[in-house]
Amino acid sequence: MRVGFIQNNPVFGKIESNLSKIETLFSSDNTDLMVLPELFNTGYHFLNREEVLTLSESVPEGPTTQALIRICKKKKTSIIAGIAERDGDQVYNSAVIVGTKGYLGKYRKIHLFA
Repeated sequence: MRVGFIQNNPVFGKIESNLSKIETLFSSDNTDLMVLPELFNTGYHFLNREEVLTLSESVPEGPTTQALIRICKKKKTSIIAGIAERDGDQVYNSAVIVGTKGYLGKYRKIHLFA
């Protein structure tokens, strides 16, 4: 199994742009599993809970998870990626797992945002 990782420098709050950069970086790689960092799509500089709620997404329906699924199908790979997950009025620092067959699962960190 070939495992790779991408350490990006996301622009805070620019989810589409950050996803586009990740997809570009994938174009030069051929791995079975790619690992992306925590909050790779939003960045870290949340000012308050309301800002986190605005930038967080549902899983697996949200745009980031769906974009990662498209990348997996195109590149024939799997991805583990850290995102801010919203479930109702709760926010989780989650790792989503996706592959060529779509959404596989998620893990919610125990220590949430401060």
